[in-house]
Amino acid sequence: MARAGDQSPESTQEHARHLEDKLLETKGQLAHAIAQNEKLSYTLRESREHISALRDEVEKLTQPPSGYGVIVGKNDDLTVDILTNGRKMRVTVNPDIDFEKIERGAEVVLNESFNVIKIRASEPIGEVVHLKEVLEDDAVMTSESVN
Repeated sequence: MARAGDQSPESTQEHARHLEDKLLETKGQLAHAIAQNEKLSYTLRESREHISALRDEVEKLTQPPSGYGVIVGKNDDLTVDILTNGRKMRVTVNPDIDFEKIERGAEVVLNESFNVIKIRASEPIGEVVHLKEVLEDDAVMTSESVN
């Protein structure tokens, strides 16, 4: 006499095959989900890097403009005299700049507070004039400009 819970060997094997098929299907879905997760993670990382680059670019573009000046003198208190916009000013120099390397005539970049933040190479151009006489201390006397 068969009990209510007993099943035939064929139905047990069929049930096991059905469970194995479901297991394979679930493993396939899991592998697909893992691959999709990796793609999304990669896309997220790329997007974060792109956003960071855009943020840096926006920060650069929103900075106030820098002014320029020309060094006309160095002072003992580690300040420099500059000419900018037709005005002579005494300004401080960024501590990251080697004060000894600053030369008269060098072009400098100024921040909003008119502090020297960068030294640029001197421009080898200027107004063309007639040389009249060479004076002492590397000074010269010139006449009007040549047009």
